[in-house]
Amino acid sequence: GVLKAQQEVSPDGIMVVNQEGQILNYNKRFLEIWGITEEQASSGDANALLEQARKVVADPDAFVNRVIYLMDHPQENPRDILFFKDGRVIDRRTGQVVTDQGDYLGRIWFFRDITVEEQQKEALQQQTLDLENAKEAAEAANQAKSTFLANMYHELRTPLNAIIGFADILAHDPEEHLTSQEKRNLTEISSAGWHLLDLINDILDLAQIEVCKLHVQLTPVNLSDVLDECESVLTPAAEKRRITLTRGMACNKHHISADRLRLKQVLLNLISNA
Repeated sequence: GVLKAQQEVSPDGIMVVNQEGQILNYNKRFLEIWGITEEQASSGDANALLEQARKVVADPDAFVNRVIYLMDHPQENPRDILFFKDGRVIDRRTGQVVTDQGDYLGRIWFFRDITVEEQQKEALQQQTLDLENAKEAAEAANQAKSTFLANMYHELRTPLNAIIGFADILAHDPEEHLTSQEKRNLTEISSAGWHLLDLINDILDLAQIEVCKLHVQLTPVNLSDVLDECESVLTPAAEKRRITLTRGMACNKHHISADRLRLKQVLLNLISNA
């Protein structure tokens, strides 16, 4: 009675057969999984049950051949997966039943419906695959963007160098009779050109950062010189807005250890934002 009660509360379908394959015992869960009636099971006719199983499993011939093989090889206790025509997935386990003296009496079969677990596993595998594909697509997009930025850097730098060069030539050509205002204008063109070239370098920096190739070089930097360059670049825009740029400290003698280009970028960003 205790053994029967244990069988009935088990989540597994359980069936026990003797050496000839005749059914000795089973539980209700076994009947539910295989769609077998109480009358069919109680008859003990294993062949009738095999025919019922052929209607249920996705590969009937392979199923029957496996059962016959295991009945002929009692020493084997495998665990495998069955696929049903209705989409269910069943975990099948089996083992031999022996006496205390080791005499073979028959075989016990366990069947557990693992359809939900398999569906969750497949969903997780698909999600992992989707994430990997998305990662590869993002990496490809980043690489394409980096390539584009690097190409644009070279395309923009060439004409800009020409602008800066011709502005410097005009400003320092002794044969050119320029007014003081015109010379200041050329200086502003050259200064703005250099600033724009720095911004273009920033674009290249972005590409380099994404591929982890950006290098920072620390050198002694005269802070006053850097501030002079920033003031030269920003003064025209400030004057248009009636803003006066002033320094709160004298820093002609101050030198710091920094990457000159990065320092200038930071100061220009801070002042222009202000």
